[in-house]
Amino acid sequence: MEFEVAAAKPSAEPARLTVELPEDAKLYVDGNLTKGNGASRNFHTPELAKGSSYFYELKAEIVVNGETVVEEKRLVVRAGDTLSESFSKLFAAAKAKKDADLVTASK
Repeated sequence: MEFEVAAAKPSAEPARLTVELPEDAKLYVDGNLTKGNGASRNFHTPELAKGSSYFYELKAEIVVNGETVVEEKRLVVRAGDTLSESFSKLFAAAKAKKDADLVTASK
């Protein structure tokens, strides 16, 4: 007699995060400055226990006309999640800076 063994489902797995923000913005995760750059930054969390919720504090900042613009978010994640988060306030500030730079350059 043969038996089939069911594949064990993992009790923990990472979550995948994609963060969209202006290319020159600084990004902090739980107070730590990340090393990545670019407009789309991807992260994998450590293994997370299934059935539990975790959170990450995200803070992004960009300097516009000598002023630092900051946006903060709290991201709730669970094992196996694939999440995207965007910093719309920073995109608006970056666009305003670019528009102002274009006006100044055309004078």
